[in-house]
Amino acid sequence: MSADTTNNESDGETELRLPRYHLQEYLDATNALVDEAAVYANDDRLVTRAVDPANVAMVRAELSSSAFSERDGPEAAFGIDTRTIGNLVDGIDSAFLDPNYEPNTRKLKLASGPYRYTHAAHDPETIRNEPDIPDLDLSFKATLNSDQLREAVAWFDEFTTHVRVGYSPDEGTFWMRADERRGTGDIGTDDGAFELDRGELGYIDKSGYADSQFSIDYFRDIVNAIPEDRPVTVIMGEQFPMKLTYEIGWEETGPNEGFAHGEVTFFQAPRIQSD
Repeated sequence: MSADTTNNESDGETELRLPRYHLQEYLDATNALVDEAAVYANDDRLVTRAVDPANVAMVRAELSSSAFSERDGPEAAFGIDTRTIGNLVDGIDSAFLDPNYEPNTRKLKLASGPYRYTHAAHDPETIRNEPDIPDLDLSFKATLNSDQLREAVAWFDEFTTHVRVGYSPDEGTFWMRADERRGTGDIGTDDGAFELDRGELGYIDKSGYADSQFSIDYFRDIVNAIPEDRPVTVIMGEQFPMKLTYEIGWEETGPNEGFAHGEVTFFQAPRIQSD
């Protein structure tokens, strides 16, 4: 369901029941870039598409209907303060969460164990949604571990504002590099590099040349939202946006252990490099 297919609210309430950590991962992703977002719910899924105010990065978070142990009521669309809801959900020590949206009063009610909270939802039409993204055929696509990615970005964050990210097919190397000039000319330059051999990557789907430069601030916020020890698919090209995709809503125990009920995709625009 796209963001523009649920515009008419029904009089009926929409009730859900789902594991708390499923919703927490969903909200962590949106909180990486925005303070408020529109949520769209129907029989198939829960989805949010949002872009940061500077149009540098975008996020799409989705939970399929298989994530819900219960669902009742019509389709719904409502806006929320993502950080407020995210912090409240994170602070609940309970396995399940029961969101209930009332369209007539535009109230989102959350119940979990002994906790009850009512949120004044926003009109989703007043919230900026992610623009349509072209289907880019980029040259590099491989899987990295989220811990490796987060640790590397944190390391560069100590001394640089932008980092180049790429893949060199001849050397079979995925790399990040930074040349942070603190002085004038060639004086006072801090350089840093991070490299992984092809064998240290996960599944490699495309191994063409890639080289794009990104803001470390946005890159840091994005990777910090990704759960620990999670496979992340990185898709890149040469001076093209970077796409990071990972699964959320994993079943941690039971016969479906390891099964994911949702997915998050981040896009980050590059900073065009000058020769």
